[in-house]
Amino acid sequence: MKSHEQAYGEPFAVMLYHVTDTHGRHRFLTMNSFAIEHLGGIDAFEGILARQFQTSELLGTTAVAVAKEDPAKFAVDTVTAYRIRTRIEQIVAACPSSSHCLEPWLPSMGECTLH
Repeated sequence: MKSHEQAYGEPFAVMLYHVTDTHGRHRFLTMNSFAIEHLGGIDAFEGILARQFQTSELLGTTAVAVAKEDPAKFAVDTVTAYRIRTRIEQIVAACPSSSHCLEPWLPSMGECTLH
């Protein structure tokens, strides 16, 4: 039986942001650490968010490790993921205009088509 270190590759991080668009809708965007590094780092990425949205807030970062032999299998930091989920539930309850789903961040974020 393989150890966790033998079975999984180097972990990467998934960041979850709470943003408010120009219409006052609260949205939840995901981004991974590989893409953020490609864009020039966290400061550069958060600068992009500041230009695209009225507000942005990092809700949390959780580690993800993908199985070396089967990329469909992965492990997440469940404690951090639960904390982030709880925070999203609080925002959704407090803000009626909240999206009820996670969206991947895209360079040309347009209007939200998800309701």
